[in-house]
Order: sequence, then structure tokens, then C-alpha cells
Amino acid sequence: MLLLAFAIGLLLILIFMRIPVFLSLFLSGFVCFMLFAPVPMAVIGQILIKKLDNYSLIAIPFFIFLGNIMVRGESAKRLVDLVFAIVSPLRGGLPIAAVNSCGLFGAISGSSISTLVTIGGIILPALDENRYERRFSVGILTASSILGIIIPPSVPMIIFAMIAGTSVNRVFVAGILPGVLIMVLLSLYAYAYGRVQKQVATQFMGLAHMGRAFWRAGWSLLLPLILYVGIYTGVFTVTEASVVAAAYAILIETLLYRKVTFKEIWRLAVQSGILSGTLVIIIAGAMTLGEFIVLQDLPNVLVDTTMRYISQPWVFVFMTVVLVLVIGTFLDIIGALAILTPVMLPLSKAYGMDPVHFGIILCLGFGIGYITPPLGLLLYTAVAVTKEKFTFICRSIMPALLVYVVILFLVAYIPPLSLWLPQILYD
Repeated sequence: MLLLAFAIGLLLILIFMRIPVFLSLFLSGFVCFMLFAPVPMAVIGQILIKKLDNYSLIAIPFFIFLGNIMVRGESAKRLVDLVFAIVSPLRGGLPIAAVNSCGLFGAISGSSISTLVTIGGIILPALDENRYERRFSVGILTASSILGIIIPPSVPMIIFAMIAGTSVNRVFVAGILPGVLIMVLLSLYAYAYGRVQKQVATQFMGLAHMGRAFWRAGWSLLLPLILYVGIYTGVFTVTEASVVAAAYAILIETLLYRKVTFKEIWRLAVQSGILSGTLVIIIAGAMTLGEFIVLQDLPNVLVDTTMRYISQPWVFVFMTVVLVLVIGTFLDIIGALAILTPVMLPLSKAYGMDPVHFGIILCLGFGIGYITPPLGLLLYTAVAVTKEKFTFICRSIMPALLVYVVILFLVAYIPPLSLWLPQILYD
């Protein structure tokens, strides 16, 4: 336990010294190896190569590339127009459209930042024009953006499945119901706000308008259909689906919508490669520290110690949720998954938790960290998108943040919310 405390403590000290996360992870792992398990430098290099030699990792740059194409292209606007045409007759129809557009776009791009930048840029001016309170508009948009982490395809889910040695497909399917639950509760929050504030519903444009919106968004709607049907019927692996989806996005944006040029496609590919490289560096650094923890048998030591003092599974689940929420506030989700998964997964199994259920708790909890003050990454993105002060963003996010925390506890204590669909499809 002292070794584990030293390793995590050293990591936190380096992070609070504002050393980049990937370098903090590398240094923590390297120092621990040198002090407590001296090995040649070549061995550490071999550990990195072995851990990164994983086929599923290839999906990450293609999903990022797909998200970048969708941000630059026309698909996002057409999807937003379709969602708004459906929900416009409701009070609070516009913020409900924002929530569901973020869910739909997140299901394609898998990126929270891309979701906030794209959907926020489209819907925020409309919310202002319809005289929604600015604080409410900013809060609901920022909160809805982390649906890109929860609703598959999701890069954090790929990372968890790779580290945990479980099926990526099962983890993806497990994220669907929690994602839908988030969309429903945030939509109810938006509807209740519209009722309380006596917000006038937008005039219904008629079935003909809705039909035209469906027609305009038809090619874009095929994209999530290709992803989900291809993955869950076994036609594609997750990696193959990411490539097919990116190729399809290139075709519709360059040849059908003609919103993106082939020259821009090359630039977006380079940007995606750079971003993917930063994620892989973080993964590699976390793997170094994680390998030290595993080689020293620290997870089993943690299991023995924890079970000696905590006998009830519900207490362990509560402590896990609190731990995830705290760590998610100051540590990047990729690094947090790479460090905590090998440490906590054996412990969760000892308490009878399914690894897939545990992975959804981690991904959702760390995703909430993206909108938790004072270090949530999406809060700073919201500052750039909305041009509001950081303190204003923090106050705006609080009601939706409480909704997310409630959902996290529901998912943690009701396993069928994440396990029912995987059991139906794969068992």
C-alpha cells in the first residue's frame, strides 16, 4: 500500500507542479521502477511497445478524423435542423434540440470538444435570439457536450476495453442506455425550464417541413447507421467501422454536400494525426506507471486491504463513485483510465462487479470531470465558444452537473442500465 501511495502521490505532485500529464506519468513510472524495481532502460521501452501494440488503438485516429470532418462539413447543421423540426412544438424545444443534437453528433464524432464547438456554434445564437436566459443556454450546451464520451463510439471506452482486456463491442453497447438516460433527463430539465419560465414554443412548421429536414439529413443519418449496424451485427470490427465511417464522411462532405475540399481533407488528416499522437503519448506514459503497479502486485494488495475494512459491495460502489468524481476533476480521462483501471478492476471483480459495468462507471464519472470546476476541460472550451467569463460558465453548469451526478449513482447502483443490452445482444 505504501508503494501505491508513493506512486500516486508522486504523480499528483508532478501534475500540480504543472508538468504536462504525459511527462508526469512517464516520470512517475520511471522513478518507481528505478527505486523499487530496477530494470534496464530497454525493458521499459519493451513495455511501451508491447502495451501499444494493440489493434483497437488504430480506431482512435480514424474516429478523431471522422469528428474533424463532421465539424468542418455540413452534416452537423443538417442533423440539428432535423432534431429541431421534430421537437420544435414543445416548450423548451430549442434547448431540447440542443441536448439531442449533442447526443446524435457525439454518437458520430465521439468527441466532446468537437460537439461543443460545432453544436454550440449553431444553436447558441438561436437560443439567444429566442430570449432564453444566457446562463441556462450555456449550461445546457456545455453539459450536453460530454455525451460524446458516453454514447459510442467513444475513445475512452476503447482505451478502457484495451486495458481491461474486455470486448470493445460490449463496452460500446453498455454505453447506449446510460447515454439515452442522460439525454432524457436533460431534455426533461429543459422542458421543465421552458414551463417554469413560460417560454413560448416555436411554431410547428408542419409535416412537410419535417419531411424536408429528413430528406436533407438523410445521407448524414446513414453515418451512425453504418457505425452501429456494422459493429453490432459483426460485419465490421470497431477499427474497420472507424475507417469505413471516415471514408463515407469524406464522400458525402466532398462530393454530395461539397462543403469540404480535398485539400482541407489533407489538413484535417494531419490535425487528427497530431491529436492522436498526443493521446498515444498519454497512454504510453500511463502504461509505464500502470505496469509498475501490476508487476509489484499492488492491485492484489489493495484487494486484501480493502476487503478487510469494507465488507459491503454498496459501500465499495459509493467510494468508487466518489473517487472517480474527485480524480476526474484534475486528471485527464485517458491518463485516469490507464492508471486506475489496472488498480481498481481486480478490486471491483472481488466485490462481484462486471468489468463492463465498472468501465461505464469510470467513463461516465471521468466524463463528468470534464464539466466539473475548476479544472474541467470543457469549461475552458465553453469560455472560448461563448465568450463568457470562467466564473459565469461554472455557475451555469451547476444544475446540469447535479443531474449528471444523479445519473452516475443510478448507473452505479442499477447494473442492468449498462448490462442489459450487452446481455441481450451477446449472451
